Amino acid sequence: QLELQWGNPREGWRILSTLTIADSAFDTWSDFASEAERQQAWLPARDALLMMNRARPTVALQLRAALAAVSGGDPASSLTILALARTKADAAVLRTQVLPLEVRALTSLGRAGDAQALVAREGAQADPGTQRQFARQIAWGWVRAGEVDKARKALAGASADDDEEVSGWIALFDGDLRRARAGLRRPADATPDV
Repeated sequence: QLELQWGNPREGWRILSTLTIADSAFDTWSDFASEAERQQAWLPARDALLMMNRARPTVALQLRAALAAVSGGDPASSLTILALARTKADAAVLRTQVLPLEVRALTSLGRAGDAQALVAREGAQADPGTQRQFARQIAWGWVRAGEVDKARKALAGASADDDEEVSGWIALFDGDLRRARAGLRRPADATPDV
């Protein structure tokens, strides 16, 4: 708790990670993970959630750990965790929780083509709002990869509100600084890219 309050969650987790798997350790890890998530200390939260999952495996813990990983800037580990969740999740969880996280992780890695193929294969039944969200995320992945024309194509059909930030990135690549500033004024995520 002190390490978390002092802004050093990594050290707090290092101390707790040495506990032997037991009910009391699980509860301690759970408390730590919840507080780390609240403080947006994503990677220590991910590590605590993975330790909890080792003690008592559940899809819910795996999804929380995958979300923490991608939020913490480690989308590669998120994909590894999601592959584990895929083996036990039911169809509804796959469609509504696993697939969106996989798309987010893939596009964060600049693998928009893989994300696009995944959505084409598994996201056909998604509602129009989710489809627009996928299109925006895939466009963002193409922007990360420097493929501006593919990003424009991915955004086709999205509303102006949905694509404001991605359009800002496209405008930046095109050299239109006025439109880029407008689109990037309120980014969804405070990433190093922004």
